[in-house]
Amino acid sequence: MYAIYDRWPEIAKNAYNLNAIPADFKNIEHIVFAGMGGSGALGDIFSSILSKTNVHVTLVKGYILPKTVDSDTLVITTSVSGNTVETLTVLDSAKKLDCKIIAFSDGGKLKNYCISNKIEYRKIPQHLSPRSSFTEFLYSMLKILESIIPIEKQDIFESIKELENLNKKISSTNLTENNTSLQLESGSVLISSEIISIVLREIRKGLIHILFNDNFLNIRIRVYLVLFPKLFDTD
Repeated sequence: MYAIYDRWPEIAKNAYNLNAIPADFKNIEHIVFAGMGGSGALGDIFSSILSKTNVHVTLVKGYILPKTVDSDTLVITTSVSGNTVETLTVLDSAKKLDCKIIAFSDGGKLKNYCISNKIEYRKIPQHLSPRSSFTEFLYSMLKILESIIPIEKQDIFESIKELENLNKKISSTNLTENNTSLQLESGSVLISSEIISIVLREIRKGLIHILFNDNFLNIRIRVYLVLFPKLFDTD
């Protein structure tokens, strides 16, 4: 698993530079991001980016769509596996309403449902697990949704550069005492609360990324490596 985390900057860059066809949605006044766990965290990121716009954003981490969904609403459903029951339920509910829909997964039931019902669908590859697939999905979606996500390309490239810099510090190839993840695992870093926030960088658009490896996950605390000013849960 750690080998995938070590490749997160590379995965992010390749995902964003892919020749993906952008989604074409117009007259959007309300966006619903539906997903659980790590897929739900993607919605948190996009909500943060859109917070400075006039677009109303709703995050759904369960089964029920808001009653405000209408023809000016875009429902974005994300499930890395494509088999998340809650997300499939939201997708089915959205299909019965007069709204716009796009779905993302690495196949599964979600893909089959979209094909059967002629719903716009984009396949994004999974890397071992939903958690380790985070940057693949994030940067692919940034590219595909660029018409509705108001963030400059230069800011995205800067975020990838920050991922590269952070990776040098905490990757599995850095076994020195300067590796923060190893310090946490050994108990050499004082943990004063359940949540450790490491604010690395803030840029004007509010894009967020997390980068961690198994050392963080093994110590039973919630660790957030935040490149931009908002915290969110991993899956």
